[in-house]
Amino acid sequence: VWAAGDVADWTYRQIATSVGTGAKAGMQAEQYIAQIEDITEQVRAQEAIRQSQERFELALKGADLAWWDWNVTTGEAVLSPRWATMRGFSPEEVAPHVDSWLSGVHPDDRTQVESALAAHFEGRTPEYATEHRARTKSGEWIWVLDRGKVFARDERGRPTRMAGTELDITERKRIEREQRFLAEVGPTLAGTLDYEETLSRIAELAVRDLADLCIVDIVEDDREIRRLKVASRDPSKAWLCESFAGVELDRSRPHLLWLSLIHI
Repeated sequence: VWAAGDVADWTYRQIATSVGTGAKAGMQAEQYIAQIEDITEQVRAQEAIRQSQERFELALKGADLAWWDWNVTTGEAVLSPRWATMRGFSPEEVAPHVDSWLSGVHPDDRTQVESALAAHFEGRTPEYATEHRARTKSGEWIWVLDRGKVFARDERGRPTRMAGTELDITERKRIEREQRFLAEVGPTLAGTLDYEETLSRIAELAVRDLADLCIVDIVEDDREIRRLKVASRDPSKAWLCESFAGVELDRSRPHLLWLSLIHI
């Protein structure tokens, strides 16, 4: 039973009451026992926690941050709705387990993430922090800044609970790649008068920073088209580069390029 009672200073207090009897089962009660407990401070503390949690959620939302809370012992993880939508999922589609996170880390970034986690678990770093790629529902990759900290350990010092935040930094990474590309293109253009060497180098920079595939064609003085360079970011796609390089070019019939590709 919840009630509010008047006291001498005319303020209201929160109280919890319970009533019972001292009689045995089946016997007439001759007396009643009532217990009244002042729980005002407990209610105030709960309200303060609720307001603090609300402010925390608003701050995260304003900063576009996702959050996660990981039970390291069991593998269970609470992942915020933003964590899911950042990857194109609805919250209901994400299993509440750490595997939902680890399985989506890019294979090339997995070692870096595991090393950062191990360093923090062992107390060699004050917090866990990585920038890595995460797979989305569509199969594409986004860049995230992942930060966290161990908040509880068992009697042997092993981590039992860890929590942290995640921020989508895909746009920042794109800008960084473009700036790095432009910073290196300038010296490349000025470094040699051999335009073929220059264009080949630019193609290599392009697939490193901007594109998956880059094709450089040159229009000669006689208006014939010559393929100078085909570069790919993925070394396993060398066969595709060779196929592109072997396609005969005819500026009067550009559609032949695509017909050739269909048969690769």
